[in-house]
Amino acid sequence: MGSGEDQSEGACLIFANTAKEAKKILWQKFRGELFEEFTECRIKWIRNEPYLFKQMKSEKSHGLYPLACDYCETWGISEIIDGYCEDCRFDRAKHMGLK
Repeated sequence: MGSGEDQSEGACLIFANTAKEAKKILWQKFRGELFEEFTECRIKWIRNEPYLFKQMKSEKSHGLYPLACDYCETWGISEIIDGYCEDCRFDRAKHMGLK
């Protein structure tokens, strides 16, 4: 995951082989959108989330804005199915009286 100093203000998903390669993609593609200065860009390795690989566009290293939950607008916590993360699907089902 690539972001500026505060990832809650926005983050992108980067597929790369090393943190250095990921930071280069972050700097080239997302500068001005997520951060302004090189010292503000951050890389965080997200582990054990295989559903994120479904969003890969190619085998080459690249970055993208991933699918986010339509309700809470987050990503990376659980798979987005029918527009919602697991927590929001559960809350919606509970609110609607579904199982």
